[in-house]
Amino acid sequence: MTPALQLIGHRLAEVELHACTDPSAYGPIRLDTELIWDHPNEAGDEWRLSLTTRFGTEDEKKSAPYSGKVQIIGRFHVDPSLGKTEATRLVHDDGAEVLYAATRELLLNLTSRSLHGEFVLPSVCFVDGEPELTSKKRKAADS
Repeated sequence: MTPALQLIGHRLAEVELHACTDPSAYGPIRLDTELIWDHPNEAGDEWRLSLTTRFGTEDEKKSAPYSGKVQIIGRFHVDPSLGKTEATRLVHDDGAEVLYAATRELLLNLTSRSLHGEFVLPSVCFVDGEPELTSKKRKAADS
């Protein structure tokens, strides 16, 4: 049985990572994510999804250990028997989770030997009712 959503592949479009020079920087992290998806061939089964994750200092008085931005673009196969609303929801919710997990893994690897030690992005839920077909932004503060 073929899953309703399959990752065809993903690529990094942009990676920016800065370690705060203050060794005692352990302030709260501000996290913003933005999703943009596309169904290039309306009748086809391939969807594209771009996830941009920005993170950095939330409180000006307490610097966060890391700041930066990661943009990752994924291509997904969606079961063509699904309706447009159901397919959009699947790409938005589950596709975003897949790309966010890849972003978390990348940042964990890059920061594991950095000044402040490993940085693990906080958990984020992309499920929020009816996704729009153009773009979606989510903001969360955590850590």
